[in-house]
Amino acid sequence: MALSTKPIQNLNAESQTLSRYTSVLSSAARGSRWQEVTRVFEDLRRCRLQPNVIIHNAGINTFGKAARWESALWLLDLTCCNGLVPTVISHNAFISSCDREARWPVALHSLSEMRKEGVADLISCNSAVSACSRSRSDWRLALALGSAMAQQSTRPDEFTCGSLLLASERHGIWRLAVGICADMRAMMLRSNSFTYSSALMACEGAAWQQAVLLLQSMEQDAIAPNQVCYTAAINACEKGGQWELALAIYAQAEDALHFRDRDELLCDAGLRALQQGKQWQGALELVFDMSSSQLKPDALCFSSLIDACAKAGEWQTVLKIIAAMCDAGVDDFRIARYEHSIQAGSTLDCFKHSALAVVMQCMNADPRPYTYVDTHAGSAVYTLGEEHQHLILRLLGGRRSLPWHLASYVNAVRNFQYLTDNTLYPGSPAMALQWIRPQDDALLFELSPTIFSELKQNLRRFSLGRVKMLETNSYWWLLHRLRKQPTSRQLILIDPPYEPYEAYMAWSLYLVQQLHDAWPSSCIILWYPYLDEQQIQGLYRRLEFMEFTDVLIAEFGIAETNSLETSGLLLIRAPTGVDAMLADLLSQLAYNIDCA
Repeated sequence: MALSTKPIQNLNAESQTLSRYTSVLSSAARGSRWQEVTRVFEDLRRCRLQPNVIIHNAGINTFGKAARWESALWLLDLTCCNGLVPTVISHNAFISSCDREARWPVALHSLSEMRKEGVADLISCNSAVSACSRSRSDWRLALALGSAMAQQSTRPDEFTCGSLLLASERHGIWRLAVGICADMRAMMLRSNSFTYSSALMACEGAAWQQAVLLLQSMEQDAIAPNQVCYTAAINACEKGGQWELALAIYAQAEDALHFRDRDELLCDAGLRALQQGKQWQGALELVFDMSSSQLKPDALCFSSLIDACAKAGEWQTVLKIIAAMCDAGVDDFRIARYEHSIQAGSTLDCFKHSALAVVMQCMNADPRPYTYVDTHAGSAVYTLGEEHQHLILRLLGGRRSLPWHLASYVNAVRNFQYLTDNTLYPGSPAMALQWIRPQDDALLFELSPTIFSELKQNLRRFSLGRVKMLETNSYWWLLHRLRKQPTSRQLILIDPPYEPYEAYMAWSLYLVQQLHDAWPSSCIILWYPYLDEQQIQGLYRRLEFMEFTDVLIAEFGIAETNSLETSGLLLIRAPTGVDAMLADLLSQLAYNIDCA
């Protein structure tokens, strides 16, 4: 009977039977058409037909499958109001509805009532265990229920253990997962690949020894691991620093699984193991195999590949990978929340923004217009942290006259604080907008919708006649417009968050190279952190490989500090005279900030 094509109220009342109504509700349950329950009971009332407990059970089941536990509770209460005694099926259908919505307190209460009446069975207990296992904070109640079942006449089965394994998976409790698997073998309960996949995923944190033992148990039980099992085991070994073992498991997965049974997650797990082992050739081969099959490498796969090649010093390969990503339309960037207030006004900002002032003053010496581009504008305005206020105040309140290039930066901060208050610090966009001229333009990028909204709000105090703000990935936008020659000069500031470092540095250098080759009138500034000597020497080798002929590097920081207080600027096609001015600026900064 298809209710959707022939409404119940149009049926001949005399030919209606309770069994037909039960069939209607059973059909409604399969399609989650919970509205039909109300229509059925209204029709029964209108026809003066007394619904039996079977119809009530069918209605509770329909509500439960539609995840409407409150409606299921209403119908369970209605069963009693109609003078009927709810059966174990009635209660089980209701507890199942609580399971689907993780309403474990209601499920436990109903189970308690069933136990008082002596009607609780395995299905009742399993549904309650499943509901408790979905709780983020009280999932241990599922363990307690499982233990209580073992001590009572209701013996746990595969479904019970499966719910407990899912709880261990969600919370990464590998000891619990391994124990449940052992209990299942002791109780001679049948396991399958889904059982083991939950246990293996609980081991993903780094319990690689247990993951290997679980795979061996699967072999002993003649259970073929699926791709989830292999992926979890590889991840566990990789996170435990056992990249060779992880690669051995990946090779086993390649032999055991048809390429149609593999997915991007399995391949990415293998890539991260190759990345850890600096096996960049193997990583390239794996991505090539993915591309030649039906799998499409995603941004995560490419990021792992970039990291593996970068750590191996294969700079040309890294640039080719990024070019391939651009051709394939793979956008690697994710929205990063700027916590710039942590370093607002620090030596990092003083160096970066005073150097920006020098470059813009030199750009302004030429009457030709230019466009200032900020690839990571952030929110443009930040609250000064107490640890940095004294630094800015030392520069702002110093009686000693400052050289003009440092004074330009200090005056920009002072003017901004005059317009706002002295607890705020202007970021790069707010700085640059004070120095651009009426004939110049500004193009500001920010990827995060929340921060982009803050950016527009914070820059309202500026005249924005020639300022354009875009909520998009600046790298992607610029790389897809290289063929269009700009009508004016460009000053491009690239200031990414560098999390993760290798991926952002690779994309940044690729963008620098493309801008350098496509826009000969552009001046490019790339800010980078000075993390350690190995990282910085790697950057220098990349720049040597890229063979730029017009590179200027300036670095500034505090000696003997454990915090990130040292950074650098890479300038491509810096205006004439900038090198000497920056050298003098660094000396003045060191003197005024008492830096070594």
